[in-house]
Amino acid sequence: MSRLKDQMIEQEANFWNEAMDLIGGCQTFSQFLKEAKNIAPNFIMNSPSSTAELTEELQEGWTEFWQNKNA
Repeated sequence: MSRLKDQMIEQEANFWNEAMDLIGGCQTFSQFLKEAKNIAPNFIMNSPSSTAELTEELQEGWTEFWQNKNA
């Protein structure tokens, strides 16, 4: 079980790295959200609560990125 958990943690970390790389290339949050969800691992997208949490976290990342870039 530990190996599976480690793989899931690594997969999630890789997703967040890729998602954060997408931000600067997207003109709108909806475009970013669509592209990020396309690369999201299945375990993140497997329930409505996970999808809502993912959207909220992506929104926070988007806002923080653009606030820092425009500061």
